[in-house]
Amino acid sequence: MKTITSIFSALCITFLFLAPLHAQTDRSSEIAQQMASLDCPATNQRIKAAKIIARSGFDNEALYQKIARILEAGYTQNGGSKHIDEMAWMCKALAASGDIRYTDLLTEVARNSPNRKLQGYAKKSVAQIGNYAKRKEVMGSDYSWNKKLTDEENRLVSMLRSGDHKIMRDAAKIIYRVQLLSSPVYQEVAQAISSMQSTIGSSRIHSDTLAWLCKALSTSGDAKYAKVLQGVIDNSHNSSLTNHAQKSLANLRP
Repeated sequence: MKTITSIFSALCITFLFLAPLHAQTDRSSEIAQQMASLDCPATNQRIKAAKIIARSGFDNEALYQKIARILEAGYTQNGGSKHIDEMAWMCKALAASGDIRYTDLLTEVARNSPNRKLQGYAKKSVAQIGNYAKRKEVMGSDYSWNKKLTDEENRLVSMLRSGDHKIMRDAAKIIYRVQLLSSPVYQEVAQAISSMQSTIGSSRIHSDTLAWLCKALSTSGDAKYAKVLQGVIDNSHNSSLTNHAQKSLANLRP
């Protein structure tokens, strides 16, 4: 009996160690690529890297420390609009860490930057750290991933299934901008819209999320989703949401 108990205990311990491994995919090559881009002398390349980092849910301390160093060294400089744009994206990328340890630096930028626009971006980034922490947790789990989809597509599906309207809206924005994704991703978008239709107009974030989901669905190019978009139009009492849904429907149709 003791032997059986010992074996069972050993198996439990093994599963406990394996579970975290299952919840994280290897993204080391992606991270290395973005770290190299952050070292690039071209401002546009560094901005592009910051944009990718802000949406990708990376979990790598060295990456965010590098961003923090770039921001700390550059936020007081008057390098023109391109430089301010870069610093603003660095703020957003740093917030995407979901790590409250970077609150002090972002708060410092919000208070001491000589540029008001950058101050505003830094202040918004401080407020977004908690939301990014939730989003990163959702994106980091591969428990129910579809092997036929890419890692990025699976992360988007996880975000759409999260039930958190802010995370769902972020997914919709990425889908709208990336486009050319696999059909199961658009099916998840359609499902998300359908699940939210019964409570249309319940809050501003709800309506904004639906609007972005409509825009994301319009990039599918699949006329079978016309019914879904028409359903939003028929049930919406929000003029902005109705307008976005109508435009999305028009873009969906050939």
